[in-house]
Amino acid sequence: MSPTFLRASRALVATVALAGGAHSVLAQSQDPEWKDKSWHSGTSYGAVNVGRSHFGTSCGTVAGLTCRNAGTAVSLTAGDMFTEHLGAELSYLNFGHAERAGGTVSAQALDLALVGRLPVGDRLELKGKVGGTFGITHTSAAIDAGLETGRATGWGVGYGVGLDYRVTRRLDASVEWQRHDLHFAGQGTSPVSMVTVGLGFRF
Repeated sequence: MSPTFLRASRALVATVALAGGAHSVLAQSQDPEWKDKSWHSGTSYGAVNVGRSHFGTSCGTVAGLTCRNAGTAVSLTAGDMFTEHLGAELSYLNFGHAERAGGTVSAQALDLALVGRLPVGDRLELKGKVGGTFGITHTSAAIDAGLETGRATGWGVGYGVGLDYRVTRRLDASVEWQRHDLHFAGQGTSPVSMVTVGLGFRF
């Protein structure tokens, strides 16, 4: 199994366990609106996610240079549902930085995406999204690495899948995987992926 799949699996188990514990504490809630479990047109929400990123950039051709290509990822999201199953999100993505060819590579982006949601149980919802990502990247490397360095910007395609667990009427726990095509100096477009867990709040 790939490291990304294993990280996603562990994150999913941890998120569901955490959400399940919270549910056991809140199960006796007397909120009469709790029975309303679905998303509706006009439902707005925000979310914060943290996790790990993976850069698909080149590591150069010189042996012995460090190239781990993994960083700490953070995303901040605001969204709105047009219907029960279709909505849109605007996200700020920070993929962190990773050691690369004697230097570092870092990236951040704004992502505008269409979102689809499908209930798979009383409290679980599967979601998928696809859209456009505007990224800003910075690349540095050792002089003898044979790689171009500097800043690059540009548009690319972004997409992802996730699973939400409804903890309360307004609070969700989630696990997500995303991939975005970003521009890097001297390399054109390379994929950057992230696996995160987080919390969302419905308004």
